[in-house]
Formats: sequence, C-alpha cells, structure tokens
Amino acid sequence: EEYIEGRELNIAVLGSKNPIALPISEIDFSQMPDTSHKIVSFQAKWENGNRTREVANALAELHVREGNPTRAADILVEFISANPADTQALARLAEIFRDDQQRNRYIATLERLYELKKDTGILHALQKLYELAGREDDQIRTLETIVHAGAAELPDMVTLADLLSSRNPK
Repeated sequence: EEYIEGRELNIAVLGSKNPIALPISEIDFSQMPDTSHKIVSFQAKWENGNRTREVANALAELHVREGNPTRAADILVEFISANPADTQALARLAEIFRDDQQRNRYIATLERLYELKKDTGILHALQKLYELAGREDDQIRTLETIVHAGAAELPDMVTLADLLSSRNPK
C-alpha cells in the first residue's frame, strides 16, 4: 500500500449478524518524529497492550517469516499465559517449536494441547515423539490411551505389543 498523508481514522465494527459500529477514533501522529513511519503496526499494537489473538498471530507470523521463530514463540507464550485455554494459539506454538526443531518444547506444548483438546491425532504425534526421544514409558502410556479410545491402528497395536513384550520377556 502507498502512504497517503492525512488523518488516520479507525472504525471498529463488532459482530456479523447484527453489527454494531463503535465510535470513530483518530490516531494522532503529530508528536512522532518525521523519520518515523506513520502507521500502526502489529508490533506497535502489541507494545501498547493489544493482546488479542489476531495481533499475537500476525506478529508471530511476521517473526517466523523474518526467520526469528524464537521471538514468534515468545509472543505466543505471552499470549497463552493470559489465555491458557486458547487451543488455536497452542497449536500454532507447537508448529513453531516443531519447525524450529525444539523437540522438548514441542512435546510439552502438544501435551498441554491434548489436556484441553482430547484429540487422538495429538496422541499419535506424541507417541512418535516419545519414541524418538526414548521415552518408552510415555510411549506405552500414550499407545494404551489410543487403544482405549478405539483409535488404534494395526501399527499402534504392534508397537505396543513389542514394547510390552520387551519388558516382560519369557
């Protein structure tokens, strides 16, 4: 977009079925130095206390694209600390940890996500991660949960049987 000199007005609308327009607000850039960009960025919104999911996600994505997944994760961790039941933010945080190859943080985030959202897809991912991490007890417990949930496939049952039989050789 091209910058056009002039007044900056915001008009917020709440709702979609019966929308309500909030009062018009103006952003005053007159006190900003001439060298500053006269825009309200997601970073500026975040720094000024706007901790909505929209701002957190947009800012995190910006940092991911810029190659700074640590900063992206920090923003989502801060958002989640204030919104601990936000499964969308937790899922995105898990993806960032996965893509940044932070296995332990990825596992911990998936475990937390599973506590909130009992999804067997999460359990399947955790089972594979526990196997890679050598966490056999957690892998067995997770496979047993998958079996009891009726979501086990043949490879899950074979893996569970192998793990259990290696513990109790005859």
